[in-house]
Amino acid sequence: MSVPAVADGDRIRRLLVDRGAGLICAHDGVGTLVFINPAAAEALGYPPEELIGTPLRKLLHPAVRQQFDAYLERIWVRGRDRGLMRLVARDGRPRVWAYDNVRYQPPGEGPIVLGHAHDVTEETWAERAVRERDVRYRTFIATSGEGICRVGFERDPLVEGLQNGADEQRMLDNLRQWGYIAECNDAFARMYGAGSAVEMAGVPLRNFSLLKDPRNIDGLQRLIRNRFEATEFECHEVDIAGNPRDFLVSVAGVVEDGSLRCLWALLRDVTEHRQAEAQAEKSRRRLLHLVERLLAAQEDDRPGISAEINAVVGGGAV
Repeated sequence: MSVPAVADGDRIRRLLVDRGAGLICAHDGVGTLVFINPAAAEALGYPPEELIGTPLRKLLHPAVRQQFDAYLERIWVRGRDRGLMRLVARDGRPRVWAYDNVRYQPPGEGPIVLGHAHDVTEETWAERAVRERDVRYRTFIATSGEGICRVGFERDPLVEGLQNGADEQRMLDNLRQWGYIAECNDAFARMYGAGSAVEMAGVPLRNFSLLKDPRNIDGLQRLIRNRFEATEFECHEVDIAGNPRDFLVSVAGVVEDGSLRCLWALLRDVTEHRQAEAQAEKSRRRLLHLVERLLAAQEDDRPGISAEINAVVGGGAV
């Protein structure tokens, strides 16, 4: 392969401008295009000659045209400006170019701006989609009526567990020792009697009864055996004031390269439901006892027992 001679430098530069993929243009002091290469013109859907003499402002998206004067001022004062420029192609499609423009003063002529850009439309839309998705996700978590939290770890709890069917109790000990509430919503905080999510951030898992209550061990061990995936297993907890709480807990663990990065948990408070069930069971047993007494009672004792039965059936005091 032959190497072009130095004398061919001008030809190579012309090829870079005319045949290269770089988006190149030049405009005068008021923003009128005095040159645009084929790549830039074609990216907007025009032949180059059609854009010569066109105000660059006219090619901008209407939402940003009012910012063009500020751009001109910056480049005349500083001699260089870079950033993102929103344009509209001939077919109406929006485009986003990352530009890096410099002011140049040709000898004996007026100053011009030499523009160089590359199209970042797809990257920009992708980043915007990620940001919008993040906003929706944050909004969902903040406004959800169910408790949601992310558990982080000061150290990877899998270092000493679960690699080869390790002891589940040791795994639970690791979760207790190194886990903490990395973030949560207000609903989660209220379930524990706190005023807001801010009060729960950073609280270590060892402060919670969930990982210590013997009634929860079976569900927690199933969670570990299932690689930190579980749906609505029941857990018994105690809130800040010492009140017992009953939660249905769903967990999704994020395991990457053998490391437990975090746990996402969703809690549904079923305390009142469980209390109602317990009260109903208590009333049922009381009613059976009274019926047995009624059947065995003497005639004189039956009115009093019947009144007690009516109180139970009618929702009175037991």
